[in-house]
Amino acid sequence: MDAESPGEGQGATFTVRLPLTDIAQSAIPSLWEAVDLANEPAVPTDIPSLKGVRVLIVDDESDMRYLFKTMLEQYGVEASTAASASEALSMLTANPEKYDVLLSDIGMPDQNGYALIRQIRALSAEAGGQIPAVALTAYARDIDNRKAIAMGFQIHAPKPIESVKLAAIVASLAGLL
Repeated sequence: MDAESPGEGQGATFTVRLPLTDIAQSAIPSLWEAVDLANEPAVPTDIPSLKGVRVLIVDDESDMRYLFKTMLEQYGVEASTAASASEALSMLTANPEKYDVLLSDIGMPDQNGYALIRQIRALSAEAGGQIPAVALTAYARDIDNRKAIAMGFQIHAPKPIESVKLAAIVASLAGLL
């Protein structure tokens, strides 16, 4: 191990050298045998056109809103964004027929995604209370999945998510798959 610094208050660089060992070629297949790929749900790669599908994306992080909007727009989705649960609720109730699917983060300040979906599900169907909803969140444990479904989301999708998987989820909830 080496350490060097250009001087006090200017940081330091530490270099650690680890020996490399040869991995027996026979060990590599056994690593793959431990991964159960059969239980991983298949993601359709032939996503139908989502042109005309309208999605409301709710996330307090502007970068995440932009990312999801961009990901979906490449499939033809008309995406609108809201920076908070209260903004999303206002947008939905002002024009409920404008949205086909809701994508909501869970961990947001003030009101989280659970509070948002609880308020939405209390609305009449005509006011948007039955909009298909996805909990798109970094909370990815099994208990988080069960809670999201129990609270009123149809799907729990952990972040990060690939664009094809997100598009497949939207297509499914929009009734296209």
